[in-house]
Amino acid sequence: MRIAAVAVVLLFAGCTKENPYYCDPAMPEMCQAPTCTESTDECVCLKPDNVCVQCTADDKRNCSDDKPACGENHVCRGCRADDDCSSSACIEDGRCADAANVVYASAMGASTAGCGVQVGVNECSLAQAALEVQGPRNIIRLRPGTYGVSGTAGQEFTKPTVLVARGSTINRGGGGNGAILTVSGQSLTLIGGTITGALADDGVQCSANGTLRIHEALITDNAESGIEADSCEVTLSRSTVTLNRGGGVIMPTSGTAKPVNITNNFIHNNGQAATSTVGGLSLFIAGTSKLEFNTVVDNNALQAAGVSGGIRCNTAATYDFPNNLVYGNNGGLGNQVQLIGDCTFTASFQLADPTGTENIPMFVAPNATPPDYHLTAQSPPMIRDAVDCVGLVDFDGQPRPLNGKCDLGADELQRP
Repeated sequence: MRIAAVAVVLLFAGCTKENPYYCDPAMPEMCQAPTCTESTDECVCLKPDNVCVQCTADDKRNCSDDKPACGENHVCRGCRADDDCSSSACIEDGRCADAANVVYASAMGASTAGCGVQVGVNECSLAQAALEVQGPRNIIRLRPGTYGVSGTAGQEFTKPTVLVARGSTINRGGGGNGAILTVSGQSLTLIGGTITGALADDGVQCSANGTLRIHEALITDNAESGIEADSCEVTLSRSTVTLNRGGGVIMPTSGTAKPVNITNNFIHNNGQAATSTVGGLSLFIAGTSKLEFNTVVDNNALQAAGVSGGIRCNTAATYDFPNNLVYGNNGGLGNQVQLIGDCTFTASFQLADPTGTENIPMFVAPNATPPDYHLTAQSPPMIRDAVDCVGLVDFDGQPRPLNGKCDLGADELQRP
């Protein structure tokens, strides 16, 4: 009965006393779960405990558009996977897409107009799905699989598009050089998926005052940068950018400075010591910009003036970016430059690793394949419980803080 009672406390805490199931948040020990024998409009009855809860896996009548799924504690929450949604398309804010606004695609999908109206029925190819986007029907949901692109632009998006790609890999299987995904002067939101294998170009390219949003994606093993945003606004969240030989994220200074919102990402092992002018990130920013709770580690760049193995920040404004963990990057004069440029990082952790063998942050497995840069119980106090924060989540979607204060970097250590 304990789980059900906790769920009832969470459900009704903060309600007014006019609610017959009112629980005083100051005295939760006085709350008791209302008993029931069957579900009604006022009560979802959890069997076999016979207590009222907010929802069950089979009864979500009390769940709203912004919290459409039912958690293990029988409290409504945002969707986390496409399977949480009847439309099979969960978007990044935790809402389920309206099926009428989705174009359904599969790796062996059709290239005929009018496809993709219904999940599992005459689904489109990725290229055709991009052509089917029109007005509010601007969400492409990829059935998990491998999608090959070709041509100098890879898969180009010429209209505002949301690409839900959880469980999918998009690569240059179609042959040729060029980026994997491109957008110019439009907006592209990528949710999930792996973008990999650009043979002589970037993984994702944005240009000409476009807008690029990437959430829960893996951008890896591309010949140039993982992401190049030339005169584009960039939002990057809960994603991994790794093993891109030209650097992780690049905003060329030849373009126009734009706002960024880069939070809760692992950016590691990008760049090459012999050829890369960028290691982890090279930013050209303006406006309301945010760069925090990122783990930027083990990236490489040239040993040259004006270069950083970690983060280079170019701006005409004043920015101070807190709560990042920047460690063990190589590049710049002396080969140990973690941060360079016009921004400050006064509440971030930055430290070189001259020998390349230390593990000062005490990551789980920094030398494994693939490496694991989550924190451990041995991570030092300058990283763990280091900053004040309220009501956030980390890279894994887990709540932060857990011990009154937040850990630095992308990971919030989960205590037993």
